Amino acid sequence: MAALGVPFVWSPPITFLAVFMTVYAVIIALAKDLPDVAGDVRYGVATFASRLGVARACKVVVGLMGANYVMAVAVALLAPAGAIRRGVCGVAHALLGGVLAWRYRQLDPTDADSVKRFYNRDVWGLFYAEYALFPFV
Repeated sequence: MAALGVPFVWSPPITFLAVFMTVYAVIIALAKDLPDVAGDVRYGVATFASRLGVARACKVVVGLMGANYVMAVAVALLAPAGAIRRGVCGVAHALLGGVLAWRYRQLDPTDADSVKRFYNRDVWGLFYAEYALFPFV
């Protein structure tokens, strides 16, 4: 922007995405070791998941993800008219939060394959869904 002589301005959709994805970055940082907790424990690597245990770490990760979706729906409900596409933002994030809840109910934290599937498919799938949704917010 500076090279073009145009001032940078935070638009409401960009601000929303920046906040949502910053929280999601924390979620991924906490969840990244879930698929290999057994190896971390075996070799004495102290990670969030190995210290807390898989079941509790998954609850924290899903709790943060759920809170992020609740925040997104709240933004959609409370944003001034015209700032974002409130209907799209609210409905889409409510649906994505529903997908999270549905997938979490399928998660068996005692089964390594289930945990790997949850991390690889669901945590990352919902992350990419946010970027696919962004142009419509």
